[in-house]
Amino acid sequence: MSLFHRKKTRTSRATELHPSSKPTRWVGRMLGDRSIWLRLVIAGVALVALIFAVEAWQAPFRFHLHDVAPQGVTARIDFGRVDALNTERQRTEREEEVPFVFNHDPKPLENLPAKLRSSLGEVAMASRLSMLPSSTKEAFGLTDRKKTGAKPADGNAQTRFNALKQAVSAEQGTTGNRISSM
Repeated sequence: MSLFHRKKTRTSRATELHPSSKPTRWVGRMLGDRSIWLRLVIAGVALVALIFAVEAWQAPFRFHLHDVAPQGVTARIDFGRVDALNTERQRTEREEEVPFVFNHDPKPLENLPAKLRSSLGEVAMASRLSMLPSSTKEAFGLTDRKKTGAKPADGNAQTRFNALKQAVSAEQGTTGNRISSM
């Protein structure tokens, strides 16, 4: 006695042995056969059982991401060499992610107006360029441009000094200088 289908007689078996003209008829006949379905189900169950057996065979790793180990953890594989290019690329990316830090110190800015007044006072009191201190000459750009390597401005240092002195000196007929009004 068969479990899935009744036993066919000799004549019914002989009548099914005709050549198939279409592939779809052959596929339909194969999918209609219960013995083929049974074989496919048994193969699928065996495949799933083998997958579970292979995965269960591996030793579980006790630690996961962000876990803290109580003692050292040894690697399952040996570490090879350090990938210098990838390390440098990641280091550069991390550096670019860091926000800029600016320290604002207003103390040097508090002294700037007083320094400007004193430098302009020195210019107003000097009768010629050679009487100015070198720090004042450099602050106003009245030094020799060939030594510093900067672009030459309009005119030479003496003409620029004369223009600056005229701008900060007292006008004719007034007392004091323009610096005190600033």
